[in-house]
Amino acid sequence: MTRSKSFDAARLDAREMRERLLQLPEGEALNGELLVRSETLYRAADGAVAGGIWEAEQGLARFEFLEYGELVYLIEGHIVAMSDEGEETILSPGVCASFPRGWVGVWDITVRSRKFAVSFR
Repeated sequence: MTRSKSFDAARLDAREMRERLLQLPEGEALNGELLVRSETLYRAADGAVAGGIWEAEQGLARFEFLEYGELVYLIEGHIVAMSDEGEETILSPGVCASFPRGWVGVWDITVRSRKFAVSFR
C-alpha cells in the first residue's frame, strides 16, 4: 500500500537535515565554501522523480542541470539565478520557478534560503 506523507517544509529543523559543503556534481561554490542542507522526502523507485527540502547559506554557486530539471518553490530567503544565456530568475518567498534540463548558470543566494524542489529526468 502506498501512503501519503505530509510535512511542514518551513518548520523542518535544519538540524534534522543532512549538512555538507556544496561540491560537484551537485553544484560548485564560487566564493569560498557554501554550506547546504537537504532532506529527501520522496524518490521514485526508478529515480526519475525526487522531491525534498534544500537549504543553503549565503553565497554564490554555479549549477548545471544537465541530467535533470528542477521545479522549485522558495520557502524563505532570496536567490537571483542568472543563466549563461543572460536570463535572470528572481526567487523570493512564495515564488515558483522551473529550471529545465540543460539549464546552466549562477545562483546568487543573497541570504540563507530554503526551497522545496522536485527534480525530474
